[in-house]
Amino acid sequence: MKKEELSMFDVAESNDNGIGTIVDITENYVTLEEQHSNSDWPLFEVKISELKRIIYHSN
Repeated sequence: MKKEELSMFDVAESNDNGIGTIVDITENYVTLEEQHSNSDWPLFEVKISELKRIIYHSN
């Protein structure tokens, strides 16, 4: 994927099947917040090039 295709609060899926809401976008990475997570730290970083698809566009 390309950075230009992404927006804050889009829901994205990574190549390793992690799914989350985009809460930060940098030049090469996005930070996703896991959906329905029981984790104490539901945030994870993914390289933009390793995103599989956008599940839901927020805009």
